[in-house]
Amino acid sequence: MFFILDVATCDDVALAGFLTIVKTLLTLLQIFGPILCIISLVLIFIKGEFNPDDKKITKSIVNRVLALLIMFFVPVIVNATMGLIGENTNFSSCWNNASDVVKASDRYIDKHDKDKTSPLIDPNKYQNGESKSDGSSESGTSNQTSSGSGEMILIGDSRAVQTYEYLSNDWGNQANYSGGGVHTSDSTVFVAEGGKGINWLKQSGIPAAQGYFTSGKAVVIMLGVNDVSTTNIAQTYANYINSNVDSWTANGSKIYFSAVTPCDGSYASLNSNIDNFNTTLKSLLSNKVGWIDTDVYIKSKGYKTVDGLHYDQDTTLKIYNYIKSKV
Repeated sequence: MFFILDVATCDDVALAGFLTIVKTLLTLLQIFGPILCIISLVLIFIKGEFNPDDKKITKSIVNRVLALLIMFFVPVIVNATMGLIGENTNFSSCWNNASDVVKASDRYIDKHDKDKTSPLIDPNKYQNGESKSDGSSESGTSNQTSSGSGEMILIGDSRAVQTYEYLSNDWGNQANYSGGGVHTSDSTVFVAEGGKGINWLKQSGIPAAQGYFTSGKAVVIMLGVNDVSTTNIAQTYANYINSNVDSWTANGSKIYFSAVTPCDGSYASLNSNIDNFNTTLKSLLSNKVGWIDTDVYIKSKGYKTVDGLHYDQDTTLKIYNYIKSKV
């Protein structure tokens, strides 16, 4: 059970699925257990009518009543206890958020990450004539890829992967952390992987990027869209970032969070959750963390997606250039 206690939030879909099954079994026990006990009691009473001198009948009745009470109230007590503890422990956070995470993973988690050769499936669809053959960008941002340490460190999901790809015109190796580690383009270090959220940030994103947290470097976290529908997820992000910001900035770097930007099409239903996430997280983050309101900015400028979740080149580079102007 120790591996469960190490999980700070339930954006791990496998764990969320396991806890959802446990909760479902408890619910079924609460419903059908008492029914079976009542049926058993009726049969005992009927048996008692035919054999009233049987001394075991009273003991059987007491046992069935106790079983009925246990099966009905144990799930109630467990759920109530987890609700009261809330986000104060890792296990209770997982327990409370499990069903939301499973639902979110079915609908919202970056479907493009299923293609291991490219998180964006078809690079031609995303370039669509927008990337010039000489590798330059129509938005005036350099597409040069280098191995330098970079002035900005961008830690994110497939939207960050996509930004790197547009900047570098590197649609083959990808910027996925698990598929190639850290990539650099336009003096920005990208540590990114499609379909990820807070757990990946803790377990992979920060460990991979932390060596770049040096004097004068801007560290921008651009995550949230994949777990934005998870209960209390903004609180979980805030707790983690606030508790680590001092150590992250000890060498002179500055930490920023880039607001989750809107969706459209089949993902438009996410927007209310995105708004709530941004509002809550902004209010909870330490004043040591800079807030970059990319959401308000791109709404004011207008945006275009290619699939409802990922943006075209012009929108992607508008967001990227805005982030750079704020760090």
